[in-house]
Amino acid sequence: RSPPRRRTPAERRRLSDVGRTDRHRRRGPAARDFLVGHLRAGGAGIIDNKIMLFSSRYNSGGATFQDMQRYESTDGLTGETFGAGSSMAVTETVYNFYGRVTETYTPGEFVVPQFENDGTNYQINLWHRNLAGTWTKENVCTGTTEKYVEGAICRTGGNSWIMLLRSEANNGLYLTYSTDDRATWSTPAATRLGNTGRANADMCLDPEGNLIVI
Repeated sequence: RSPPRRRTPAERRRLSDVGRTDRHRRRGPAARDFLVGHLRAGGAGIIDNKIMLFSSRYNSGGATFQDMQRYESTDGLTGETFGAGSSMAVTETVYNFYGRVTETYTPGEFVVPQFENDGTNYQINLWHRNLAGTWTKENVCTGTTEKYVEGAICRTGGNSWIMLLRSEANNGLYLTYSTDDRATWSTPAATRLGNTGRANADMCLDPEGNLIVI
């Protein structure tokens, strides 16, 4: 009789993921909060040794957005349990987070990009978390023509930032930048990136200071 076949590393990872999902399903009301509606995209990052998830909830049956929330892990960086969602206020009917949580030039402060619109009026915002742990919304740009939505952000040094924005009206990505640590932003301008269709992006600086765009 031949010995049983040993599982491959990939098979073991899949089984581990299934077990982890089952554990999440068995947890209490805070975990079940994730299952009310359907989470759409969002952002994630580590702040104060907690995993923070940012997302909107979407009711696919009624085709309506329910709310936009922030979830914080209650077990540090393990990420198996999360508290109930904390509401992040919006003014429009379509909204979501997009992109990475990024530390600002002030250590311990963070921003995460967010967009919202009603089909006519469009906003690109940053949710800013200060040292006291308070989250406030900063507007980057508004408009009705180019219809900017998902925005990727990158800190480029010297109190400067750049964002690449997707447009629902035109092909390609649009660029806006700030040279005063987000106090003001330039009018978004078209780039040659992704100009053969609608495109999303993410970006970062490599160790040599080169900008890498995906």
